[in-house]
Amino acid sequence: MDREQDDERVGMKSSMPSLETAASIPWNTIARPSKAFLASEIMERFAECKNGDEDIITFKNTMLEQNGLSASMVDDEYIVAVKSNWDVNLGPCGAVLGGLVAQELLKIIRQDGQPTDNFLLFDGLETFAAIVEHLHEK
Repeated sequence: MDREQDDERVGMKSSMPSLETAASIPWNTIARPSKAFLASEIMERFAECKNGDEDIITFKNTMLEQNGLSASMVDDEYIVAVKSNWDVNLGPCGAVLGGLVAQELLKIIRQDGQPTDNFLLFDGLETFAAIVEHLHEK
């Protein structure tokens, strides 16, 4: 790469919403929300609510219905598994996510390519990753 191309890249800027803004987008406006995304949102709200009398399956069904989505979008077995692993520290998952974060930091430092827009969901139960993109306020 020559110096002129390098100088052009210095002015590169990117604008992304905050995590709070991205997370406040209504679920039914997301084109294809993954069950990992929905389960993590449900668990965040379940943890905030701390309603020990309500079971996670009833809470999941209520949350999905309130957001205009079918209760079948997240299996009962899946949300139970997510709840049982919610506060568990999984070393291998941390290693994978650490590598992904390092890759994104290199993109920013080198100004080479567009960093992941908003956030990445890594489903350690099914070893699946999905980038949640373009959750900007309208």
